[in-house]
Amino acid sequence: MNVKCDSRDYWWNHIKLLAKGFEEALDKKRKESSIRVKLDDGKLDLALSRYEQKYANFKSKIYGGDKDNKRIDRHKIIALYIECFLRERPFCIEGSLKCSLDEESKDLQFMLANEYFSLSFMETVINSWHGKAEVLKMDKEEKKWFIILLNHFTLNPNALDILSLAQIIYYIEKPYVTGEVKDV
Repeated sequence: MNVKCDSRDYWWNHIKLLAKGFEEALDKKRKESSIRVKLDDGKLDLALSRYEQKYANFKSKIYGGDKDNKRIDRHKIIALYIECFLRERPFCIEGSLKCSLDEESKDLQFMLANEYFSLSFMETVINSWHGKAEVLKMDKEEKKWFIILLNHFTLNPNALDILSLAQIIYYIEKPYVTGEVKDV
């Protein structure tokens, strides 16, 4: 399936820098935790390659023979990337620690590093499209439930629906862009 995907040229270097920065930020926060999270560059490269495949399949499925004349909106692009990050898991915990959402833990951001990276990626892309550099203003509960949703997709990969996730991303972005945002 040959569908042109410019993401390799425009986004991949930025995503790799974002991932490295995310790993460094987690390492700095590690003083409070005994958990170490490492970025696996091979898995990140695999996630990016899978994105190209997912992109091509999605365009062909949705647009059929007109796929070369149609574009995918940013919400679906973000959703496709997130799916690839969640499936390939480029951030991994060193050692054999299992994560449970049932327990409140200062280590949750380490145990769910791929989900938190996906949130950071979404924020970065939305900011880029709107020329902003501020934090996406989601309240604590909204972020918590978005991370839980992403973790649900990690644990139940067949539950992930790109169109539904894209719509959720749209509703997260909408108040941010229009200025109708709650104080965090």
